[in-house]
Amino acid sequence: MTASVTVSTVGVYDVKRLGLQKRSKGVRQPLITGVRVAAGLVVLACSASAVAGNLYRWTDGQGQRHMESTIPADQAKFGYEVVDDRTFRVIKKVGRQLTDEELAAAAREAEAEAEKQRLQEAKERHDRTLLATYVSVDDMEMARNGQFNTLDLIIESTERTMERLQANLDDLIASAAGYERDGKKVPPRTEKSIETVKGQIERQREIIAENELKKSQIAEQFATDIARFRELKGIVEPVSAKGPGHQGAMPGDRSDDESGDESGRGAESLSQ
Repeated sequence: MTASVTVSTVGVYDVKRLGLQKRSKGVRQPLITGVRVAAGLVVLACSASAVAGNLYRWTDGQGQRHMESTIPADQAKFGYEVVDDRTFRVIKKVGRQLTDEELAAAAREAEAEAEKQRLQEAKERHDRTLLATYVSVDDMEMARNGQFNTLDLIIESTERTMERLQANLDDLIASAAGYERDGKKVPPRTEKSIETVKGQIERQREIIAENELKKSQIAEQFATDIARFRELKGIVEPVSAKGPGHQGAMPGDRSDDESGDESGRGAESLSQ
């Protein structure tokens, strides 16, 4: 009642301040009554809002159904529903607590799905790169052959270096043999030089092997990329005269026509 009186007083004051209240008692009384009714409705609405809330509905370990304003912590692990206490409409469903095995399985599944998504995104990026980098299959083959040529130059240079090192090693070994024939001990410096040069030669062999491997990897990658490029562009792959699986000639390989021409010229020379 105190709240109603306070609201009514404020309402009357506002009416007076705005100059809307009539001096006649017959007019002022309905205004005061209306303000009091409005204040009462506000109080009722606030009370209803304070009472409103949610309920929790769950089934315990024995299969018994419960619905209360709170849920015990040890029962929440079985899962529950949040229910509106006025309409009994389900607001939210919370699943049961997973076991350690289920959590581990879910983590593995999520990891596998993430990896699948990562691979798909990488494939799409690679497709965009292919289309943005190359205009035709000829462009791709030219780029491949350019990389082959670069590696071939490295291999040839390494082979020449290895030949010089081998000649140096032969001289050192011959010098050591001369000491032994003379019944002298091979100087430690000569022995150390022999081991050093042997190590350098071995390193050159490794460099050659590494670059040969790179050539194989480049050939394989470009074969895959060219096939994918044709697929993206809708280009039909030409049928090779050498049958399926032929990826084209490597740099330095001679074509069948060239070999045939040389064979013909050789036979012609013999006949003459």
